[in-house]
Amino acid sequence: MSTRTFDRVAIVLGLVAVVIAAYLTVIHYEEDLLVCSVVHGCATVQASSYATVGPVPVALLGLAASVTMVGIAVWRTTSTTNRFMASAMITGMLFTALLYLGYLTYLEIFVIEAICQWCVAYLIVSAIWFALEAWALWNGMSTDDLALED
Repeated sequence: MSTRTFDRVAIVLGLVAVVIAAYLTVIHYEEDLLVCSVVHGCATVQASSYATVGPVPVALLGLAASVTMVGIAVWRTTSTTNRFMASAMITGMLFTALLYLGYLTYLEIFVIEAICQWCVAYLIVSAIWFALEAWALWNGMSTDDLALED
């Protein structure tokens, strides 16, 4: 995979995560806009005490993290240096997010006893993006000398 293709795929995955997190943020405030094929699943999860950290919706935290990571991914495309640092930052943020998303999924299944399809979709997109970034770091695709390829 070329550096340019890698960057494009990473940005697209990030934008998908942004859209899902933005939707989850909106429905936190406007429950009437909720579209969910799991009967009472998304609504139950959204109404749980685990849907916020203090007064802040978890979805808003995901949105902020996703926007930040997309920003870093875009910056990486314009940088002839620091590609490795940008990839390491994104990978670290995604790893941390996946730990938290794993915890939230545990809560959905075993505590809340409801599944939010949008939360699962966000988890899947984040996991794919993490795998892509980790693979690139492992294979040296994020090294600064590759920035001038293509």
